[in-house]
Amino acid sequence: MFNFLQKKKIGAISQRNTREKAFLNYDSIKQVLLLFNIDEWNEVAPVVKRLLQQKKKVIVWTVRPKRNHAVLSSENIRVIDAAKELTWTHALRDEVEKEFRGLHYDTLIDLTTLEDNTLNYLLAANSSRFCIGIRESKMKLYDFIMLKKEDSSIIDTFEQMQHYLSSNMIK
Repeated sequence: MFNFLQKKKIGAISQRNTREKAFLNYDSIKQVLLLFNIDEWNEVAPVVKRLLQQKKKVIVWTVRPKRNHAVLSSENIRVIDAAKELTWTHALRDEVEKEFRGLHYDTLIDLTTLEDNTLNYLLAANSSRFCIGIRESKMKLYDFIMLKKEDSSIIDTFEQMQHYLSSNMIK
């Protein structure tokens, strides 16, 4: 039941979102908000490192489910603790939502490979000019999708995305 209500709320937020959308080439991207599933940090860490090496400002957010006690090896990651920072209806607490809305970034890159309603809520409420994903979604959450093949890694998919967005076709 909560899943249905969450998806309905995500859809409503996505439809009300009035962000100014723009297709950015890779060089135009300056500040990135990166979302990922917590269990995939080892695959996401090289992407973060690459973005930082390319002088991009990187903000990293994920969700730790209630029964997951994963500890990440970086202090620069905002981990939403589902046990403490979600309401009993699985919605973000007001202070977390306010923190999220206060972030400044021009591009959101969603590296999640598994459906997560909390991360989908953040996607629907984001204020980026350009929103990129690596998986299909039933809701229109992305401006651009570079589908991750089942046999490829997240870093390989990111490199394909980077190559495409850096090509001369995109101005």
